[in-house]
Amino acid sequence: MNSRTIIKFLLCTIGFFTGFRVLLFFLAGGYAAGTLLDHVQVFLIGLRYDLSALSYILLPLWIFHFLGSPVRTSKPVIGICNRFITGYKCAAGIFLLTVYFIDIGFHFEFNRRINYLVFDYLAYPKEIIGTIVFTFPYNLLFLIFLVFAFYLTKMMRQSNFLLMNENNPPAIWKHIARLTLGFILLVIFARGGIQQYPMHYGYSNFSDHRILNQLCLNPVWNLGRTIITAKEENSAALFDSIPVSYDESLKNVRRAYAGQSEKFFDDDFPLLRESNSVYPQKNYNVILILLESFSGQLVGSLGNDYGVSTQFDSLSNKGVLFTKMFSTGTRTNRGLSGTLLSFPPLPRNKTILRDAAADQSFSSLAAILKDRNYKTSFFYGGDLRFDNMQGFFRQQGMEAFFGEEVFPSSAHRTVYGFADEYVYDKAFDHISTIQEPFFAAILTTSNHPPYTFPGNVRSETIRYTPDAFKDERLEVFAYSDQALGSFMRECYSSGIYDNTIFVIAGDHGFLTKGDHDASIDLQMYHVPCLILAPGLDPKVISRTASHTDISPTVLHLLGGSFKHHSWGKNLLAEKQHSDFALLAPAGLNHIAGIVFEDVFYIHDFSGMHQSFTITSLKDGIHLLRRPNDHPTIQIAKQHLFSVLKSSSTALFNYTAGLPKK
Repeated sequence: MNSRTIIKFLLCTIGFFTGFRVLLFFLAGGYAAGTLLDHVQVFLIGLRYDLSALSYILLPLWIFHFLGSPVRTSKPVIGICNRFITGYKCAAGIFLLTVYFIDIGFHFEFNRRINYLVFDYLAYPKEIIGTIVFTFPYNLLFLIFLVFAFYLTKMMRQSNFLLMNENNPPAIWKHIARLTLGFILLVIFARGGIQQYPMHYGYSNFSDHRILNQLCLNPVWNLGRTIITAKEENSAALFDSIPVSYDESLKNVRRAYAGQSEKFFDDDFPLLRESNSVYPQKNYNVILILLESFSGQLVGSLGNDYGVSTQFDSLSNKGVLFTKMFSTGTRTNRGLSGTLLSFPPLPRNKTILRDAAADQSFSSLAAILKDRNYKTSFFYGGDLRFDNMQGFFRQQGMEAFFGEEVFPSSAHRTVYGFADEYVYDKAFDHISTIQEPFFAAILTTSNHPPYTFPGNVRSETIRYTPDAFKDERLEVFAYSDQALGSFMRECYSSGIYDNTIFVIAGDHGFLTKGDHDASIDLQMYHVPCLILAPGLDPKVISRTASHTDISPTVLHLLGGSFKHHSWGKNLLAEKQHSDFALLAPAGLNHIAGIVFEDVFYIHDFSGMHQSFTITSLKDGIHLLRRPNDHPTIQIAKQHLFSVLKSSSTALFNYTAGLPKK
């Protein structure tokens, strides 16, 4: 191994890593955050993460050279070894390129670096391939990737870097000395230095600007770290570290969620209770519509009038509109567990829909209504196996499922499912013929990349703003809204509307303009929620609310007495205590947040906590930094800790739902 060749390789590789960081620095707007000194620190701290990632990749080759030392003078064996080394270099180079190019897409989709979440998507190659082929800029990135991969493979095959020397092998003591020195340096670089503990996420949290902290990370290092933490995920240990006892958390959550005339039962089931509605029991039908990526940042009735939510806005005048509703996560599976199960989000890599270790009967809205002799059904335009939706909800009270197999092949669809209008048509056909009462959950897909839909959208109301949103983003949002309006008109004209409670909510938001310094992008959680019900007077409610509040609110509207284990409250009742909403990003297991009235607290179990005041939810969410020791922040933190402690204990003890009969 020639020292000059090694140095040249290191400079080229670090140059590539740095060049990519420069590219993302401008694409992500890092140049607009912080000071010049902050920008310099991004690249200096980033160099440590780059060297760490590169060292992990090179260590196997170094070990291979150690093992090959006894045969270093045998040319036939050296030839075989060098072919293996060349193959490893090519594979490692393609792996690096793949991770870096996916990282760009990850940033645009989730505003964070590539992490363990990527494997959730790789489980569905059809959807991934379709997105890459039909969605800009992913199709362009893929073409660029192919060009880079071709030239990189050619270069690696021609390079003699790290190949064994067939002609003039050095003396054995020099060979071992060089390998030993190199191995020591690689270990030091891999762990980020000679400090007591290896480098972790905390080293990147040097700034108040989230984007600068994110830019420090190397995508390969970040992916590897999240894979390791996912495999070694010891959620129990994480939640045990919360400085609140279970007994104290139990007392706190019961006080926070309790309404009038509610009776708690078993301490092992933290929020298992019997509630008595102010209304007599009415077996109204219930239709819950979860709209894909229906972000509050584009909804006119929430003060963000881009002309793409005219149907929803019109419906808002007929029901109760919640303007400060927050989703439980940034993926649909989190929205489903929040709305249908009323279970809070936990900082875990795994979704409970696909986690066999957490499998149990939750206090789902479908199961409770099924006990009241409701017919239950679930409608989705895509593959019901996606995220184990059918498998999971079949155990949670859902009886009938309608997925992609029930739609005509000629109907318009994307890789994620058939267009919304077909899903609504199938749902209407079904509920028009079944016996009442019924509960139907409808999950839409159109408002998702690649943003295509059938026909033409009525665009005369759309306020195009190229500097803020792409035209196709606004148009598909308008299409989703218009499909919703058509379905609601059908329900009205058929008479179903008169005897039905409708809940219409976004499953999560998406990244838009606004403040991005918080380690959790709050604008990706702000969603509209509208409830229409017989005899319910229209009004606007600006209470802080969560997906988990939907189920208990619906149950109160249905009246009578009911037993449930909801991690939410009746939003239509008189306010008894402070309102709050828990948030947890998908694919991460070290961070959680809480919106508590008008403050936003983020707890990072491995790094820097953040506190904000929410100053506005219009035209992007705007935040103002607050000190972490502020009294209101301390109360918010206590609520966050109490919910995490009690709900995680119930989840792992299989007491998160209703006791077996």
